Amino acid sequence: MTTRYGTTNNIGYLASPKLHKMYSKAMLPNISSILSSHSALCFVILPFYNVMQTLCAGE
Repeated sequence: MTTRYGTTNNIGYLASPKLHKMYSKAMLPNISSILSSHSALCFVILPFYNVMQTLCAGE
């Protein structure tokens, strides 16, 4: 339950355009400069979501 709650917070944090811009500049400077904001957002969330889905399925 705690894992899912934390995951929701992380996705919400990344989904916020303002915070996403800051996150991209801090963590993904090269990628964010090449990709559009939407593509960078998907690039971050999709692998993260797949990992979390696998972990939740294992419970």
